[in-house]
Amino acid sequence: MFITPDCPLSQAYTQSFSELAIHYQSEFTFFACLPSVLYAHEEIQHFVDSFNFPLPIVVDSSLTLTKRWGAEITPQIFVVDNRGKIKYDGSIDNWAIDLAQKRLAPSEFYLMDALEELKNDGDVTLSHTDAIGCVIEK
Repeated sequence: MFITPDCPLSQAYTQSFSELAIHYQSEFTFFACLPSVLYAHEEIQHFVDSFNFPLPIVVDSSLTLTKRWGAEITPQIFVVDNRGKIKYDGSIDNWAIDLAQKRLAPSEFYLMDALEELKNDGDVTLSHTDAIGCVIEK
């Protein structure tokens, strides 16, 4: 998941992303990617502490991974296979309608569905959704 510590949706999705990472930890590797040089170590640690974020955070200061995968928004999910092929990118679910507008609860679980399909047969039916959140400054 591409994140930025000051993006409200990055903050809001830390718990559900962490729960999915724990649930699927035996099948998949999870980490967060912070696409910027703008954040000091203290700011990143404050984010980790404030949201009990248990996953490793890769700081993509050169934007190499950001550009390779085409990340434009935080939070934005990428599910990548062992060969480096993107199998899914987009939102975790449909909870966020816009940066400031959310449903009471999600009714579609894009990331979980993609992980289940990969786990079971390797094909992902829905490979892209539009990520909603904060624009990554490049």
